[in-house]
Amino acid sequence: MRRRAFLTAAVVPASVALAGPLAAIAQRASVRVIVDNDFAGDPDGLVALAHQLLSPKARTVLVTGSPLDAKLAGMAGVDAAQTAGAGCRLAQELIGRPGMTSAPPVVVGAEGFAGGESAAARSIVAEAMRDDPLPLIVTCGGPLTNVAAALRLNPAIAEKMKLVWIGGAADAGGYEYNLSTDLAAARYVLEESGVPVGRFLSRSTSGSRFPSRR
Repeated sequence: MRRRAFLTAAVVPASVALAGPLAAIAQRASVRVIVDNDFAGDPDGLVALAHQLLSPKARTVLVTGSPLDAKLAGMAGVDAAQTAGAGCRLAQELIGRPGMTSAPPVVVGAEGFAGGESAAARSIVAEAMRDDPLPLIVTCGGPLTNVAAALRLNPAIAEKMKLVWIGGAADAGGYEYNLSTDLAAARYVLEESGVPVGRFLSRSTSGSRFPSRR
């Protein structure tokens, strides 16, 4: 299914799912959420974003887009030099669909993996440092490029947020896209930054090169 056609199909099931018995119970946001993903790649990132935006238990305050590996960019049919921007345009289109009640800002990250500062990194820092009673969770479904850039920009935010990341090879030396595409970012976030991390691996955590920190 093409990604643009998928945008419509992704919203309806999520809306229906939230229209069941729980809809009669008052739901209040208990956390703030930043959603970071490489939205120009597999459409699963857009599905996750749709569900996040429709959840009454979390307030989505920011969406940031990360780049794709050049080979994956070719498979996705997007310009390899503009994948973060292309993904953010898809995310923005999804947010503008009927039924979406939350419209957080969408900010583009760096178009590459050199580790430099970006608009997305600055926005993550600004949200982490903002005075708000709700705790902040950053969810990342792609490489940790934007998260690492934010932590390098202001290491103090490691104490003001928690990270939930889908990525990491289960076996030492194993290849996993979200880890291996920007290994330097993963090493900095997981080994140096001190930010609390919850991780979801595609296989058993036995022998993981980067053990989870909770």
